[in-house]
Formats: sequence, C-alpha cells, structure tokens
Amino acid sequence: MVGPIVLFNSATDRTSRRHLIKGLGLSIAGAAVATVSHAESAAKVNSSKTRHRIVFQVDSADEKVIGHAISGTMNLSRLYDDAKQPFEIEIVANASGIQMLRADTSTVVEPLATLRRLIPTLTLSVCGSSAAIASQKEGHELVFLFGVKVVPYGVGRVVELQEAGWSYIHA
Repeated sequence: MVGPIVLFNSATDRTSRRHLIKGLGLSIAGAAVATVSHAESAAKVNSSKTRHRIVFQVDSADEKVIGHAISGTMNLSRLYDDAKQPFEIEIVANASGIQMLRADTSTVVEPLATLRRLIPTLTLSVCGSSAAIASQKEGHELVFLFGVKVVPYGVGRVVELQEAGWSYIHA
C-alpha cells in the first residue's frame, strides 16, 4: 500500500521530497505510478454514483475541534452537491466532546443549527456512556441539542460505521 502523496512547492521542499523518497526506498518512477493510480482511482470514484459516507469523531470540548468537523462537513457537502453525488455524514461526539452537543454548554449552537438546515440528512450522535458519566458527576440529567441521538458508546458507533464502509475523520 502506498502512503499519502504530498505535494511540494518550493525548491527546498523538492529537496526534502527527494530525501523522503530515498529514505522510504521508493523510486521517482514508483511514486509517479502511484500518483497515476491514485488519480485514476479517484476519477473512477468521482464518476460513479457511489454514496459517500463520512463519520467525524469529536472527542474534545475544544471549540476548534468541533469547528473542524463543521467546516469539513460543509466542504464535503459542497463537493458532493456540486458533483451531484449522494452522501451521508455523521458527527459522533464522545468523551469531553459531548459538551459541544449539549444544550447548556455548546458554544456552537448556531453553526450546528445552520449546518442542520443546510444538510437535513446530517446525523449528530453523542456517546451515552460519556453522557452518563458527566450526568453522574454533575448530579443532573443532561439535555442535548434538538435532534441529537444518543448511542450506547461513541467509539462503538464509529467502529460500526467504519465496518459498514464509512470513511473516518478525527476532527
């Protein structure tokens, strides 16, 4: 399996690329073949009517993390809408990431509401185990944003989706 292909812009970067290729024991020809194979593969996928399925995992209360999931979701929505290709996206919050989907602690209520209006098929899931732990610590039941579904275990949900062929992105 060939690793990710990295594009370099400056002369210094090209020198770094040569060292990287030598260090990995790859030839320039081999890298070129891999690039062509990757491009051909991407063209086949992009020309098909494959349903794209992506899961974002949010496991931090850091607003930047959920921000990555929101912007990634928006970008993928634009990409697939423009290509007229079907897609499904689910954002799964676990650990301290559940704070981003709570009605009383989320700092991204409006961006999430906007995202849900623009992408009605978007699924927001929260880890039930993390919610139970937080609820016990805080001494009250947690309330989540409208439409958020509670799954038994966030990591279990991510695994289920990956096993069903979904692409995984850690936000």
